[in-house]
Amino acid sequence: MRRSEIKIVHILKATGVCGTENHLLKLLPELDKRFNIHVVLLLENNNPVAEFRERLKKSGIRVHTITIRHHLDLLVIWKIYSTVKRIEPDIVHTHLIHGDLYGTIASRMAGVTRIVSSKHNPDPFRKNLLFRLLNKSISRYHRRVIAISDSLKDFLHETEGIDIEKITVIKYGLDCKQAETDLGKSARIESLRSEFRIPDDRVIIGNVARLIPQKGHLFLIEAFRRLVRDGLKIVLVIVGDGYLRERLEREVTRKGLEDSVFFTGFRSDAVRLIAGFDIFVFPSIWEGFGLVLLEAMSWRKPVVASNVGAIPEIVVDGETGILVKAYDISDLKEAMRRLVESSETRNYMGRKGYERLLSQFSVEKMVKKTESIYFDLIGKEG
Repeated sequence: MRRSEIKIVHILKATGVCGTENHLLKLLPELDKRFNIHVVLLLENNNPVAEFRERLKKSGIRVHTITIRHHLDLLVIWKIYSTVKRIEPDIVHTHLIHGDLYGTIASRMAGVTRIVSSKHNPDPFRKNLLFRLLNKSISRYHRRVIAISDSLKDFLHETEGIDIEKITVIKYGLDCKQAETDLGKSARIESLRSEFRIPDDRVIIGNVARLIPQKGHLFLIEAFRRLVRDGLKIVLVIVGDGYLRERLEREVTRKGLEDSVFFTGFRSDAVRLIAGFDIFVFPSIWEGFGLVLLEAMSWRKPVVASNVGAIPEIVVDGETGILVKAYDISDLKEAMRRLVESSETRNYMGRKGYERLLSQFSVEKMVKKTESIYFDLIGKEG
């Protein structure tokens, strides 16, 4: 069987262009050079996620959209089954809870026996007994399970009871080409400061994330307030959107920070805005990986991040950034202070982060390891 003849169907529900979706936008076009890649995309009626769908299509990926009306939409199983049956894939690769549940059941109904599941997050709901039993039951039909970090591998084994021998760790990778152009970087720095009229003597602290409780923005805003109170010349730029935005904006107003905290909302150029930051801060309460940390490292930015989940596998404390305790505002404040007060430390950590990105988190490694799993499954059965 030649590579071009091997059909792989990826199944997931998308609600935005976030960590998992950005990962797939990097992975799938590369895999499509070796295999015939299809994506079955489950979309909500009121959230078509046009950007993600169009970016996949633009890269040459064959996209099949299915409407999902609500979380327990059993009709979706039949729709996926019909689509998979028509494509006749050699392997089905599922992502996230809806893709795992509906995609696995439908694929088995369609006669597919080679099913791979990628796990992207240790979501708190996965600790619920019902979900633990459900995920353990579904995982019996997964020939291989991909965890995006060592910590997630441990979680899957210890919490969901997935056989450790079945799990392979494949960490996210990033292509640094867009960040290697100094001209583009200089233009973006100038653009960010001019857009928000930020004086040259202000240190820009930045964050890119969905505005949801998991990402710890309330802790970030309070730590920032305390630094402003101490007289540091800083501004905070928060890139992203989410249902917490109004509450966060009210909090900024209540603390009297309207002139120094800027919300950009959703930005299609969010990753490039990082080039204008002096410090990247990521105070998540929990995290499966944190792809945006690699983006910050690609722009040679020092990182302050919570010591949770896979983050310590990415950020080397004291070398590429500073790790802090989750929920600990004082710890977060002092870490930011250290970097605000020392441009030398910022430059050193930013450089070390970039070097670590190149050596440990390449797209090539990610693609080769994924390809190896596919060929292993195909090879074992002809």
